Amino acid sequence: RVVAVETEEIPEPGVSEVSVRVVYSAVSAGTELLAYRGEMPSDLPADEILKDFSEPFKYPCAFGYCTAGEVNAIGDGVPRDWLGKRVFAFKAHTSSYVCDPSELIPIPEDIELKDAVMLPSVETAVTLVMDAHPRLGDSVAVIGQGVVGLLTAKMISEYYPMSKLVTADMHTIRQERSLSYAGAVLADGSDEEAKKRLRKTAANSEFSGADITIEVSGTGAGLETAVDVTGDYGKIVLGSWFGSKAISLNNLGGRFHRSHMTIVASQVSNIPAQLSGRWSKGRRFEVAWNAVRQLKPSCLITWTAKLSEAPSVYEVLDTHPSQELQIVFYHSR
Repeated sequence: RVVAVETEEIPEPGVSEVSVRVVYSAVSAGTELLAYRGEMPSDLPADEILKDFSEPFKYPCAFGYCTAGEVNAIGDGVPRDWLGKRVFAFKAHTSSYVCDPSELIPIPEDIELKDAVMLPSVETAVTLVMDAHPRLGDSVAVIGQGVVGLLTAKMISEYYPMSKLVTADMHTIRQERSLSYAGAVLADGSDEEAKKRLRKTAANSEFSGADITIEVSGTGAGLETAVDVTGDYGKIVLGSWFGSKAISLNNLGGRFHRSHMTIVASQVSNIPAQLSGRWSKGRRFEVAWNAVRQLKPSCLITWTAKLSEAPSVYEVLDTHPSQELQIVFYHSR
């Protein structure tokens, strides 16, 4: 579990390239802690779609994938209007980089960089909600109230007229933030009594349990809780990526066997097949940018760190996850 900050020369952009000065990069705690803890799968690309992460993961590595900054130099073959443009890119934590303009996503003028840098978390929340497909009057439980869980709960509370929205997380800082979105917040859904309370809270007048449960805890216990909380014929949307961690489920031999509930894996890299006829990544980005405008995700930032503080940042996330919500690095000039 070693993090080092290195200095290297950044080349001048080639004829068809641009140089970007990064202002903020956001830490995606769930995925980046897998890398920090040595729990990334070694037989899969970190991401099949993103150019910088298309190879199987190996150490040492530069990691992270949320950067927002400004184009400060362009090659002779690049249109002049790229110069000075504010851009987002799926790049590792760095103060500057050179790339092809096709790798950049222009940031709308009315969105601040601190909100823009959290685009991936918002897009993930959008994807989770699209995969959950809640209907008018559904009861929804969100298990796990890290940044993605909080954004998902907030999105549901503001976009959909649910009959009930309940959440669960063991960390006080997350519970307190979740209270403003959810009708009920459970301190911990891992013990049997807590699961019963959560299931009862999510129920409606005729059917027990939640209609839809979105699981984003990143833990096996969270997935077990999702199974216990979801009602018969309900749906679990599994958003957690467990990496190479061994996950055990001890509650698939009871009620689950006869429940006819559905477990759906949700992942943001691609558009699900059932939506691909009418949806593209570009269209979903439009929805995500609108969600950034409405949700103002920078409200979840609790620590703006210097890149030199990176070793301390990951140590805190690893050993004291209850201390922070979203951490971003600020890259000064």
